[in-house]
Amino acid sequence: MEDVFFDDKLKGYLSMAVKLRNRYTHDYYIREESEKLIEEFCFNRLAYLDIFLGENKDKVILKYKDKE
Repeated sequence: MEDVFFDDKLKGYLSMAVKLRNRYTHDYYIREESEKLIEEFCFNRLAYLDIFLGENKDKVILKYKDKE
């Protein structure tokens, strides 16, 4: 794994969170469905993700432990 601030898995989590937020904010006509998707994402995926900062001599990177 290359030392970058976000790896592909964390990018996926962030991307999904932003998509769900945008759907809730802009698609007011399906807000109930959006709320359900947000709850599922938070309780089934994010609840098991520990995120913390790591460092080496050159960079600070975001690390995680996925408990799934």
